[in-house]
Amino acid sequence: MSHRPCLACPQFRSPVYFNLSHLGYVDTLHWLEIPLLSNGKRPIFEFDGIRGVESEKILLGLMRTITIPNFFVIGAPKAGTTSLCEYLKGHPQIFFSSVKEPHFFDTDMSKSFKLSRTTYLSLFSGAKPDVHQAVGEGSTGYLFSTVAVSNILQFNTEAKFIVMLRNPLELAPAWHSEMFFEGIEEVSDFEEAWNLEPERRMGRKIPVNCVEPKKLLYSEWAKLGDQMERLYVAAPRSKVKVVLFEDLLADTKAAYNDVLSFLGVLPDGRDHFEVHNENKIPKNPTLQRRLAGFINQFRRVRSLTGLKLNLGSGLSDTLLRFNSYSTSRKPVSKAMQGKMAEFFREDVVKLGKLLDRDLSPWLSCPENVP
Repeated sequence: MSHRPCLACPQFRSPVYFNLSHLGYVDTLHWLEIPLLSNGKRPIFEFDGIRGVESEKILLGLMRTITIPNFFVIGAPKAGTTSLCEYLKGHPQIFFSSVKEPHFFDTDMSKSFKLSRTTYLSLFSGAKPDVHQAVGEGSTGYLFSTVAVSNILQFNTEAKFIVMLRNPLELAPAWHSEMFFEGIEEVSDFEEAWNLEPERRMGRKIPVNCVEPKKLLYSEWAKLGDQMERLYVAAPRSKVKVVLFEDLLADTKAAYNDVLSFLGVLPDGRDHFEVHNENKIPKNPTLQRRLAGFINQFRRVRSLTGLKLNLGSGLSDTLLRFNSYSTSRKPVSKAMQGKMAEFFREDVVKLGKLLDRDLSPWLSCPENVP
């Protein structure tokens, strides 16, 4: 068990432990407010044997050195999250993690490449409190995760959540296409991959490069009603901003400015909104899977040896894009669209009620969109 510097207040029944995560300690980071006692006087604190004013100087100095994110773009994947995150990165009052998807809080997913707390906090070390009003990251697995939001709120009780949602009849095949592009999925046909879900839930027919089999459960990733219901149980609605993919496409500037207002920053006058992370397919699927295997090994070595996170940053994207090209996604058959419409019907109704919005058009056959 790691040493935990103790910040003890004799007037309180138990000590408060202040963790020095940025110095290598790994326990949970807690923020401490110094209250006034009933007699109006400030309490006397003791910090590792140092009492009084000097201990408060140490505490305040430590708090100034730590910057933690206060907003999170949590999903869903293939719903415009990459584009929004790129727009937010360019705002002068926003600091965004250089690693777009650190996936630190979804501890119910694969732990093969999880960051240490020290490394995670280092992603925000460049934030300047006097400049950056909003500090964030975007991990699209957090909405799918059953524990990520709760973990985030334990980390920062004031955290804000940005959620981007998309018609599940579009999202499921788009997510499959992304997994195939990344070399995680071996089955190129979406309907065939959908039908493999019962086997894969049993741990069978999992591609060798897939370190997290949950990523192959396309129907579950697209059940947004269940995911939003779980989010609203954990977080107050005032801390959640929902953006529908179709609204982002219809008026990108308006959707972007709504997000800025939610984050409490001023409009930056952006007028150009480039589309990011459009649909791509591998030129050579076999080579793509080999590249994915190499990338996985590199990540393991980097994690085990403690190499800097920015070493090889962007390597996976560069390698995978080298062997791919952008194109429209193969349309899903009408029969499969009908099958998905019935599968997602109850969940879409639930989501519509949660958002107070009529989403029934989602259950008709969607257009083939990227």
